[in-house]
Amino acid sequence: MARFKLSAKSNIRLFYRSNVNQPSITQLQDVLNVQNQPFYSVGNPNLKPQYSHILNGTYTFTNTAKGRVLVGNVFAQKSNNYITNATYIVQGRDSVIGKNILAQYDQISKPINVDGYYGLRSFLTYAVPLKFIKSNLNMNGGLNYNFVPGLFNNQKTESKSYTYSVGTVIASNVSQYVDFTVSYSANFNKAISETPDSKNVIQESTQKFFSHVGSAQLNLLSKNGWFFQNDLTNQLQWQITTDKYWLWNMSVGKKFLKDRKGELKLTAFDVLKQNVSFSRSVSDDGNSIYTQTSQVLTQYFLLTFTYNLRNFGKAAANPRGNPNNSEFNRGNFPGGGFPPGGGFNQPGGRPQP
Repeated sequence: MARFKLSAKSNIRLFYRSNVNQPSITQLQDVLNVQNQPFYSVGNPNLKPQYSHILNGTYTFTNTAKGRVLVGNVFAQKSNNYITNATYIVQGRDSVIGKNILAQYDQISKPINVDGYYGLRSFLTYAVPLKFIKSNLNMNGGLNYNFVPGLFNNQKTESKSYTYSVGTVIASNVSQYVDFTVSYSANFNKAISETPDSKNVIQESTQKFFSHVGSAQLNLLSKNGWFFQNDLTNQLQWQITTDKYWLWNMSVGKKFLKDRKGELKLTAFDVLKQNVSFSRSVSDDGNSIYTQTSQVLTQYFLLTFTYNLRNFGKAAANPRGNPNNSEFNRGNFPGGGFPPGGGFNQPGGRPQP
């Protein structure tokens, strides 16, 4: 590791390491998996460990007087004996593997070692205060690239995947009675793969995938202990078809008793009755897109009473306006306060106690 101090406000750090990734037990077992017919998979007891070289560079600029921060990061990796899957399609006539008969055109995958994998990830974030609305603005963006060699019907294949990401967060620092956060993030994936067809002619295919998440939280507290909490999230994922939903959670409550140790809160979860849980991801080689859905609770209401035990003495008073001094940070959530970019609920989840 090497660190270069460019000035009192900026520096560069370079870090190099190498590592060995051992094959998993499943990858080593020479046992045919028949649970996803006509797509079969089998292990490879001759797999070698994957050996990688990794270089990471980070640039940091901090201006404490103006509250500005700029951080850039680049991560590069090159691997030998990279562990990937070789794919074979049964041709001509049925094949026999152990006690299993594979019909013509059935597909079987097997982990193998190949050389030539490399990947690149970059990330840039910039944070600055917005004095006119007493808030902080954070902007970020990134680019990921992967080059994955493979094997299809004993012919070499190449896959390239690109991921572009952008996001922004505005977090308030208004007062102990007003707290809001607005955030947005988007990802665009593009995967290009070159594989031979049934006549061993190289064919190029392209897949695209887009997703975004936008959210807004507003939390208000009155001087007499009444509070109002709002959390609205929109999630969208697109790849041929579009999956999207709105999740709106809302709470109203009252802090009471001595030192406001007691709290009574009524929460309405999924006001719009649209809650779903789904996720979609693209494999490194770009040949597969995975979609996962889960059954979750839809609209319900929850009445909670909370009593905070705080008999540990009084801490030193924080400066007025510090978000850590907010009434919202006193016992409502584990660790205190609202998580950046998130309210009292997360998509597909349940209210935190």
